[in-house]
Amino acid sequence: QNENQELAETCAKMQQIMQSQQEDREVENKLRSKLSKILTNKKKLSKNLKLKEKELLQLKKDLADARQSSKGGSSAVKTLNDRLNKFQKDLEDKNRTIAKLRKDLDDKNDVIS
Repeated sequence: QNENQELAETCAKMQQIMQSQQEDREVENKLRSKLSKILTNKKKLSKNLKLKEKELLQLKKDLADARQSSKGGSSAVKTLNDRLNKFQKDLEDKNRTIAKLRKDLDDKNDVIS
């Protein structure tokens, strides 16, 4: 009877271990899914950021051209300045978002490791 009790306790412990492993796998799968979504979002943001950087460079060029052009009146320069400021702000926002995503990604990688 003592052997049966030990066997039952061993079985119960094994079931607990197996349940714990299953829960760990489920958590790991959820983390991997979140990580995948973060990576996809990061790629999209990086692509968008590159486009915004190109637009910003073009705006700077347009602004410089407008300043040197005899046709470029003050309203044209102001409009270009406003556009440039808007795109610079957008670029800074995107950089902050990417920094946050990188931090989240590092945190997720630490949890998975």
